[in-house]
Amino acid sequence: MLAIAGWRFLFEGLAVPPGSCAGAFEIPAQPGERVQRVRAGAPGGELPTLTVESDSTWTVRGGDAFESPLILALTAKAAASDAVVLHCSGLLYKERTLLALGQSGAGKSTLATLMADVPMLSDEFNVVRRIAERLIGYGTPLRSTSPRQPSNLSGRLGALLFPVKSQSDFLEPVPADQALRQLAQSAVISEVDAPRPSFALLAEIARQVPAFNFHFRKDLACRRLLDELPIR
Repeated sequence: MLAIAGWRFLFEGLAVPPGSCAGAFEIPAQPGERVQRVRAGAPGGELPTLTVESDSTWTVRGGDAFESPLILALTAKAAASDAVVLHCSGLLYKERTLLALGQSGAGKSTLATLMADVPMLSDEFNVVRRIAERLIGYGTPLRSTSPRQPSNLSGRLGALLFPVKSQSDFLEPVPADQALRQLAQSAVISEVDAPRPSFALLAEIARQVPAFNFHFRKDLACRRLLDELPIR
């Protein structure tokens, strides 16, 4: 049993070493509880493994054999809930989730890697849920190119960042309509016939969460920009 974004999943065929899942990740099924079941691994292929480290980071070995069923599970659950899976990187700063969104190569993973003293949620896929009128960002065990490990952390959304590789470090406010377009492009749909993410939720995120073009050099000096964000 695995808990991601507050949801519970049972991965059939996913090799998880005994004792490797701890805390919120190992949840006994309750009588009558409905659990999302996902089959992992291709027939005859090497089964992936997932380990939860003592510092709450995830270590996943097995590549697409694990990623594919997990993305399918997350997008299916999000489509049936008030939630969306976003292709982005996420950081937890001052107990708030910062999401960096953009096209491939924009600098999402680079930004997450540079902020080494700020906990990283995931530099590949993160989940946003509306819970009791609050927008909460959650990490997933999935990773792109950052050498940092994803982590089992979450926090209220604090800001949307659109990385822009530049010769100087500065923040540029982005209007809500532009932020909404980027959110729509970053929303993950697992299959052609799958329900599309709630446009109303994406619009709410764009309306409520401040957004900025994050102009930065590939240097740790850009870390100071986080202190300039109007995080509430």
